[in-house]
Amino acid sequence: MAPSTLENYVYDLGHILKAEAVQAAAKRDDARPEKRSFYEGLSLGYINVLQLVLSQAKAFDLEPKMFRLDNFNPDDLL
Repeated sequence: MAPSTLENYVYDLGHILKAEAVQAAAKRDDARPEKRSFYEGLSLGYINVLQLVLSQAKAFDLEPKMFRLDNFNPDDLL
């Protein structure tokens, strides 16, 4: 059975959000002091969203793999 458009959407969205979160955390860690607070806020925003995605997935008995978030812990980016 071919994946549905919705399955493809959440699969790609999870991957994109994770990549953006990792990139924001790297920018935060490399930022000059005057830019650090901006990137820290951006990073925390992505972490919060990914925590929510994983929490809701668990509440609805969905596998994190569906979102390409298996073996991923947003808290590791803190």
